[in-house]
Amino acid sequence: MSHDTRVASGSATIGNIQLLTKLQSQQPQDQVSKAHDVYIARLRDSSTRDDPMDSVSERSLPSSSAATGAVTFVVARIFPLESLFLDERLRLKLERHQLVLRAANHRHILRSWPAVYTPTDLVTVEEFCEFGEVFEVVEKHNEDAQMRELEQANQTDVLSSSTSANRTADAPDRFSPDGLPTAVVLRLFDELMQAVAHCHDVLGICHRDIKLEHLLLDRSMSLKLTSFGMAAALPDRQHLSTSLQSKSSSALAIGNSSSDDRLLHVACGSRHYVAPEILAGLAYDGAAADVFSCGIVLYALVTGGFPLEDDANVENSTINNGANNEITASTLPKLASFQRIRDEAVRDLLRGMLNPDPSLRWTVTQIQQLWSRLRRARRTDASQQNQFRY
Repeated sequence: MSHDTRVASGSATIGNIQLLTKLQSQQPQDQVSKAHDVYIARLRDSSTRDDPMDSVSERSLPSSSAATGAVTFVVARIFPLESLFLDERLRLKLERHQLVLRAANHRHILRSWPAVYTPTDLVTVEEFCEFGEVFEVVEKHNEDAQMRELEQANQTDVLSSSTSANRTADAPDRFSPDGLPTAVVLRLFDELMQAVAHCHDVLGICHRDIKLEHLLLDRSMSLKLTSFGMAAALPDRQHLSTSLQSKSSSALAIGNSSSDDRLLHVACGSRHYVAPEILAGLAYDGAAADVFSCGIVLYALVTGGFPLEDDANVENSTINNGANNEITASTLPKLASFQRIRDEAVRDLLRGMLNPDPSLRWTVTQIQQLWSRLRRARRTDASQQNQFRY
């Protein structure tokens, strides 16, 4: 498991949830949303109940589990009711997150179950993703790559330039010598874009905080998009499901100045991933902003880092820690990490996704079409998937 844990003293039971293991170090979304405690828990589908939060789109356990009363491992987050009553921002953020998870029915969006009330707490129940965040996978990959370089340098005692050349020669199965294996990148990014397309075109919402930390991996290494606390309804989309539409006027409407405005106005997002138009304080298209964030995710998967992050090839960079308002059509091709990307189609895709002009930025449909062609052309070896099991 990706987080340090300890066994809870005495297994407590809340409804049909048996708390098993308390997480000592919480995930980023727990810290932001102020969950008091987070547990790995066991869920038994003992009966069908109404959702205490009046969540939309009731979803039961898979038929095999529901029929046999089989156990499902979940993450139970405990929120004190007092803090929810006193903190409207926290309450709306949690409501948005739960609303989207309960409405979504997609294999690459995190699954949730009805929340449970106690006299003092609200307990949310979500799918347990055994292998943690994609961020941790990229981070460990980079650490392992650095260790291999040090070992190679010590063993061969060659110049750093030769080491770099050997490193490139040793990684023919990667879009870039610094990135994750090609087969892994192809699959993970495809799964991410499937989830984003479902959000935009089926639910009619934008995420507004897509980043590596909000992409989780289940026990089969399948990607799950989560953390919808900043989600907003897309004003120009009419694809909201009936049940979600009835709720969207409250929590999901946050960010629009008027009902007929086609743009969003509340600035939100995370460092490294936020679109330049949001940094500039402009009204923005939520779908285009999501595409930019996905472009940063792809850049990290392919190169192992972020654009403009300590890149000596970019002169006068006010921020060497990912200032996305400095990504332009002229600066992107100059980045050393960008130049190490071998596949021209991937370069084209990144240029399209990271275009600073949102009106010229590629759409999800364009991205999926190019990525599908890439996957067909690559015919990746199934044995490469084993490199994903760090």
